[in-house]
Amino acid sequence: FSPGSIPVTGNTKDTRHFDLRQSRLWATAHLPLFNHDLAAYAEVDFLDVDRNSKGQAELTNQHRFRHAYGTYAGFTLGKTYTAFLNVPAFPEINDLNGPVGILNVRQYLLRYTRKFDKCSFMLSLEEPDSRLTSTTGKSISVDDSDWIPDIIARLDFTGDRGGNLSVSAMAREIRNDRRVRGPLTDSQWGAAFSIAG
Repeated sequence: FSPGSIPVTGNTKDTRHFDLRQSRLWATAHLPLFNHDLAAYAEVDFLDVDRNSKGQAELTNQHRFRHAYGTYAGFTLGKTYTAFLNVPAFPEINDLNGPVGILNVRQYLLRYTRKFDKCSFMLSLEEPDSRLTSTTGKSISVDDSDWIPDIIARLDFTGDRGGNLSVSAMAREIRNDRRVRGPLTDSQWGAAFSIAG
């Protein structure tokens, strides 16, 4: 839910508000190369989010890259949905943000996908981006302290009638880079698991 997307001006007269925030422009290219398809995809929208001096999110009309990646022979390199996310599990709803609890993350990655008869396997190295919480409850974004990529493995199963089920696992090193506990640099490995369909 993005309250900033609702045009409330306090004016008692009828008002109109137009923007391009949810509009998406995309381009794709394909080139046959050595029995495989070399492909590129780029997509932008105009729903960028800025943080003001108080740390509050503000919607802007600036463009942002949603996706920008290339694929070849099972490899994907660039920015797109994390391998931890099962896109076909998204329900069909008419809401920009999607339902509560849905994981919706696009990040830079190097992913390998191998397809079999009724399943596919993904192994991905992805941009690490930890969000930490201080002892006072303040959310802290640690800048460039995570340097080991997230490691994600996923199995997708497809049924005869179009059903889809995925099982994902992620390992991540979380570092605090002296931002949470004074001068200390500390790191810890964590894991996450997902079942979606």
